[in-house]
Amino acid sequence: MDAENCVIHFGAQSLLLGVIPFLNLKIKELPVFEPNEYFFKNHQKEGEEKWECYARIMRDIMAKEGNYSLSDNTIEDKYEYKK
Repeated sequence: MDAENCVIHFGAQSLLLGVIPFLNLKIKELPVFEPNEYFFKNHQKEGEEKWECYARIMRDIMAKEGNYSLSDNTIEDKYEYKK
C-alpha cells in the first residue's frame, strides 16, 4: 500500500521528521510596514492598483531579505510543469 500525506511520500516525510533535531533556524523579523500616500506616490506604477503595488514591493523585500530568486511563473505554469 502506497501511503501519502499531502504531496510528500510517507517514507520521505518520516526521514525529514527524523532530522528535525539537527536543524538550525534563523528568523529575521522585519519591521511592520503600513503603506501611506508617500509610498504609493513613489512606488506605484501607472495602471497599477494600490494593493498590487504593495504586494509587489513586499514580495521584493521578502525575496531580498530571504535571499530568494523571483519567478514570474503563474499558478497555471506550475500545474503544467507538474503534469
